[in-house]
Amino acid sequence: MTVETAEIPPKTLWHYTTFDTLTQILNSRSLLASDFRDTNDHSEVLYGMKILRACLGANNSFAKQGHDPVPHDIREHEEKILMDLATRFMFGQMICFSEATDSLSMWRGYGQVITRGGNGGVAIGFDSADLQTLCNTDQAISEQTPLNISLNTRAGFKGVQKIRYNASEFPQLSSALSEEGYSPDLHLRWTAKLADFIKHCKDGAFQEEQEWRVWGSGAFHRSDIAEKDYTIIGNRFRRRFHLSAHPDSIGNDLTHPLAIREIRTGPNTDHETIKRFCDTWFRVNGSYDGPLVTKSRIPFR
Repeated sequence: MTVETAEIPPKTLWHYTTFDTLTQILNSRSLLASDFRDTNDHSEVLYGMKILRACLGANNSFAKQGHDPVPHDIREHEEKILMDLATRFMFGQMICFSEATDSLSMWRGYGQVITRGGNGGVAIGFDSADLQTLCNTDQAISEQTPLNISLNTRAGFKGVQKIRYNASEFPQLSSALSEEGYSPDLHLRWTAKLADFIKHCKDGAFQEEQEWRVWGSGAFHRSDIAEKDYTIIGNRFRRRFHLSAHPDSIGNDLTHPLAIREIRTGPNTDHETIKRFCDTWFRVNGSYDGPLVTKSRIPFR
């Protein structure tokens, strides 16, 4: 099997969170990325590495059973690439979305509808095309590039990509080494390709989440510090992903202000209060009509 080709995202991608966090997102006009090593279960992200380790390198499952069909020299080169992958390439900050609409499991997991924390659950429906615009997909930075899009690009943010739940679809490194032979160029290309595979691979047990991710760079530089393009929460550095193309406008160059198509209030949440807040916020921050604010249909008590 070969690596799954990039898929076109649905029109709306949902970010399940709380009313308090929605307020922070609107006021900062940005989303905060998280280093995967600081997430609740970073083993989710390392799942892909386990899959690669089972199939590639000197200690793959075939070698352990004593009947590896791949020549030893190819396995040695695979091992070099896997070691480099683990030490230099497996870093980054991510923002998670879901194409699951009004999902009870997502409300429970991220909207805090059981604990009733954060003043209620909300799901922010982002326009996927606007997210791609804000990532500056397939375009170089120029003098005409809006400032915030330039900042997102320099922060390494890529377009939204779908999570793979089929672990059999892994990159065929052994075949590439057999056809091309090992070289520094192949080494760099394949470490990057395998890193991308790992960052978008997840155990099938989580398939209900229907997850998509935007990844940014995990390395911070002086330019990040100078531009204050991050925030510190506790002892964690977190990158900002700007939701407006321009610092002084929430809507220019986007289809929807702050790329938000819809906001849905969660089960057991004060819908009217949140709707009133959202309508007012968008009016006073640019005279825009706010996004549609809808209510979850899940009868959760």
